[in-house]
Amino acid sequence: MKHFHFVLLWLIISCILSTLSIRFGTYNIQSGSNFAHVYNLTETAETINQLDVDIIALQEVDNFTDRHLIDQTLYIAQYNKIQSFEYFHFEKMRNFQNGGYGISILSKQTSIKRLLTYHYNNTTAEQCVIPKEGDYCQGFILIEIPFKYQDNIDLSIYFGTTHLVIGLNGLQQFNEVKQIVQWMSDNIINISKNPYIF
Repeated sequence: MKHFHFVLLWLIISCILSTLSIRFGTYNIQSGSNFAHVYNLTETAETINQLDVDIIALQEVDNFTDRHLIDQTLYIAQYNKIQSFEYFHFEKMRNFQNGGYGISILSKQTSIKRLLTYHYNNTTAEQCVIPKEGDYCQGFILIEIPFKYQDNIDLSIYFGTTHLVIGLNGLQQFNEVKQIVQWMSDNIINISKNPYIF
């Protein structure tokens, strides 16, 4: 019976997505490094451009740091002049080299209903200056995209990103995921009529 419910849910989601035709992606940009671990933000932006996605999540993003004196989110969003990402948001997870280090969401969809942000254990970027074992200086960002299904049913797609910390043999990641699930349950699932979370 569980298998049947999973298949049914998959079919419903597939049907909805086929009518929407929205392409999602995620990419750890490693602060603009290419596959040879050499800084080349133009190559990173071109790789993202070739993915041809409508909405993308980015991890390990620099924002005006000493090592990269640029807003990497803005640069990537505006890289393709013909079809740029109209909506973008950078969320600083920690202070880093006189700037910010964190995660971003970029979207060609402009009808973003709301943006939600969450920092593990209610930490702020200012509290997270020096990385250390067991710190929770990461977070989660989520956008809500409203749409009409069959022209009369109001639904929302939620798309989010995080970047889990490495450490404590997986225990820290497990705790971070538990916090995200609880936060989503409190802020999305319990208050939305028809959410589809991807």
